[in-house]
Amino acid sequence: MSAKIIGHCLRTRDLERMAKFYEAIGITFALDVSVTGSSHLVTATPPRTLLEIYPTKVPDFVDDGIIIEVTSIKEVLQSLRKAGLLNKRELQKNNVNEAVGIFDPDGRPVFLIVAKNSKKKKG
Repeated sequence: MSAKIIGHCLRTRDLERMAKFYEAIGITFALDVSVTGSSHLVTATPPRTLLEIYPTKVPDFVDDGIIIEVTSIKEVLQSLRKAGLLNKRELQKNNVNEAVGIFDPDGRPVFLIVAKNSKKKKG
């Protein structure tokens, strides 16, 4: 038996700022309306995993973590710095898997991992 995550739902107090953060990483969104009538963001072109972001006014909510595969961690970090969205509180660096942990605007852990097929071959 095998299983894979096909979607992830996040909640945020600031929908616009959260969208800018993930768009700086390279994920684009479209506005959607759920069956209950609430507006939320959904990945515009669904990748392997669907990401939905819902607004909330609840002061305390469970922190979810998200893993995002990228082609270049350096480029993503530069993009976030340029947009003024790189949280100074860095989680961890992992030299083995070319990964880094950062935090989104709500303090949720975001793990950036370099896509295996984007590594340059040494020759």
